[in-house]
Amino acid sequence: MASDDITARLVQGRECGSCTLCCRVLGIGEILKPPGQDCPDCDVGKGCTIYERRPRTCKDFYCGFLVMKDLEEEWRPAISKLILLFDGEENRVRVHVDPDQPDAWRREPYYSKLKQWAVVAVPHRTQIIVRIGDHAFAMLPDRDIDLGVLGDDDVIVTEETETPGGVVLNVLKVSEDDPRAAALRRPSPWLVPGE
Repeated sequence: MASDDITARLVQGRECGSCTLCCRVLGIGEILKPPGQDCPDCDVGKGCTIYERRPRTCKDFYCGFLVMKDLEEEWRPAISKLILLFDGEENRVRVHVDPDQPDAWRREPYYSKLKQWAVVAVPHRTQIIVRIGDHAFAMLPDRDIDLGVLGDDDVIVTEETETPGGVVLNVLKVSEDDPRAAALRRPSPWLVPGE
């Protein structure tokens, strides 16, 4: 989505303020900053020290709290310790967790809300993926799956198995050259939760 499209969707009255969690939890390829590590250009609690020259990834980024009107104030990343991203290309909701508080996603009210999204996601085969640095978990309505550390050539896929009780979903990581990874290249039918 283009930056202008996202800007038009910003919730009125919401801004980053002193929150700099995205500068910590997200990877930024242009400056080779890995996920889960502080950005060397971030003045924690104040903002970016190279704001006018920041990478395109940073210029185009708005977290879920800034664009989802249904999220209450407790979802502000500085409070929740969670950064929400909605990746339509991969049909995925990503929840990036502050590595200093790795269980933040399991606290309430966050865990229950993420589980609600997991239920809504099932018919659309949308993935709810929790990332703590390079470590990932997949959330399904009935369980959470520890996917372990994701390598550069790993992708996350959803598989379906027919059983006498109906379809059972499983989420696993595979190499990007695995034929199952091709399913990720289909267009996403799912919208941002709450829309």
